[in-house]
Amino acid sequence: AGNWQGIDYVVALVLAQDAPAWFWHVRLLNTTPSQQQLDLIYAQDIALAPYSIVRLNEYYVSQYVDHTPLQHQSRGCAIASRQNLPAAGRNPWCVIGALRNATSFATDAMQLRDLTQALPGRRLQHEHSLVAIQDATLQVDAGQSISAGFFGLFRDDHPGASSPADLERIDEATALPEAVQGTLGFVPA
Repeated sequence: AGNWQGIDYVVALVLAQDAPAWFWHVRLLNTTPSQQQLDLIYAQDIALAPYSIVRLNEYYVSQYVDHTPLQHQSRGCAIASRQNLPAAGRNPWCVIGALRNATSFATDAMQLRDLTQALPGRRLQHEHSLVAIQDATLQVDAGQSISAGFFGLFRDDHPGASSPADLERIDEATALPEAVQGTLGFVPA
């Protein structure tokens, strides 16, 4: 919890009880006298490999993560990521997206140089594997509070390449009870 330029914020990581899923819930309160335009971007460096393999050579592991952009009817863009180098005979996989409506994405840290611009919305498979999701711009009136957030869902094995069939996993994640914004109170900063 804190305050940044007149915007009070509370951020909570919520883990799903009955599924390998996580949610970042964000609550924003505009304490300024005027409407504010806010952008939320979620970025996560994912390796999708056992810890020992990642520690041997992070760039090597990163080169084998395939990031596939997906377009969901109501949640916007999401990124399905699959480790194409099998680990213990499995291909770990996850999907990350916005709880509201994501408008753009990035798949490499090289694409995050200038956060005053929208994410590029194109796949870059370089040595700096990263998933970044940009939620739709928030217009927050003076005194108004608003909720937003992001989700992730993990599978320890996804034998085939990511595809539009994986859009069902987005529905699966966002149907979990933990996807619903809980009561995040504001603590004076």
